[in-house]
Parts: sequence; C-alpha cells; structure tokens
Amino acid sequence: MKTSRRGFTLVELLVVVGIIALLISMLLPALNKARRAAKNTQCLSNLRQLGAAVYLYLNDNHFVFPGGQVVEPDGILFKRTQCGWAGKRGTALYGYDHLPADVRPLNKYLGRFGPDNEVEVARCPEDIATLGQGGSFYDVVGTSYGANIIVQGSLSGVDDPWDGIRYSKVRQPSRIVLLADEGAYYPGWSGDYTQRQYYWHTSDIIWNVVFVDGHAAPVRIDKTFAGQDYSFILGM
Repeated sequence: MKTSRRGFTLVELLVVVGIIALLISMLLPALNKARRAAKNTQCLSNLRQLGAAVYLYLNDNHFVFPGGQVVEPDGILFKRTQCGWAGKRGTALYGYDHLPADVRPLNKYLGRFGPDNEVEVARCPEDIATLGQGGSFYDVVGTSYGANIIVQGSLSGVDDPWDGIRYSKVRQPSRIVLLADEGAYYPGWSGDYTQRQYYWHTSDIIWNVVFVDGHAAPVRIDKTFAGQDYSFILGM
C-alpha cells in the first residue's frame, strides 16, 4: 500500500516561524541583561586588580600614592593627570601618545608591558565614550579609569597631592575613592550629569568604584562628594 506524506502547509510554516520569533523576542532581553551583567562584573574585577596593584606600589614607595605628576623618561614633566596610573599609550588627541605603557607606575604590578602593549585590565568592557575622532576613553587616554588625586579643600602638612598623598592621610579607607569609571568624576567633583557618553553600565547615575580599602562596588553618585582631606568622599 502506498503511503502519502504530507508536508507543512504555508500557514503551518508561518505559525512555526512566528513562534520562533516570539521566543527569540522573549529571550533577547534576558541575554542582553546577562551580557551587560558579565561586562559589569569584568569592570569591577579590573578595578579590584588595579586596587591590589596600588597596594603593591605603596609597599615599594613608603606608602605614598602615585599622584598625578607624570614625568617622561628624560625627566621632563609630561602633564598633571588623573589618568596616568595604569594603561596603554594613548593617542595624540590630548597628548597621551607621550605616556607609554612602560611609564605608567602601576603597570609593572599588573604584567610585563612594552611601550605599546595593550593593558586590558585598564579597559572597561563598556567604555563607549567618544572623544574627538570617535575613540573610546581607553583608546584616546589609555585607560577607562581615573584615579582620585585632586584634593578639594586642604591637607595638613606639606604633601602635594600631585606628587602623591601619604596613606596615613586617608582617615576612612572604606569610604574614600581610589579609582573609578572616568564618568564618576563629572558628578562627583562638579555635579555635572550631562556627560551621558560616560553612562557605561546603565542609564542611571551609577558608576563602578574601588575604594582605598580595596573593595569595589557600583555606586550611585547623586551629589558632589568632596571633603577636606583625600577628596571625593562617598557615603557622607
């Protein structure tokens, strides 16, 4: 006996395609959320590694933080910057082509880097800020993270924050920012919430921060945080 085999009708095929499309539309938000969460976790891991490198630096340098005076190998002052602690060579847009990877003080605690090596630990996976010709902050400046070196108010003693602040000056290590996503400094120092290209992790005013005591966390920055000592005090 001959058996006839019937294929899918066009209506049945369209129903199947519609169900698949519906399932994909339901799964995509969850997948995107998981992807963003993974990138955020990587960013926090980067900051923890940078925080650990700072402590290795402190042990080798009489417990004085790196500061912001970036001096080139020939002894000439390159510039004062909060973006010189770790990272790769940047571009000429802001002069960071003069700051190679082997000059940045934390890099030697993070791996072996030649002048033009990439330094991935200094790159936030969600660094999508555009500077000048469309590069990310990491591409242009060499790092996605800024160090807390600018002092609002005054310090006792003769320490110049640009030369490096002594660890003993930090009164509450668990509440003082060490390094953070670059975008954190616009609201944190000046109350500027307009720089939306730096809202890397969420559309909300939340940035990743590593504190002086080494713990890293996403922090909501909804006001200017500044104090008389080591500036940018959170949780006050």
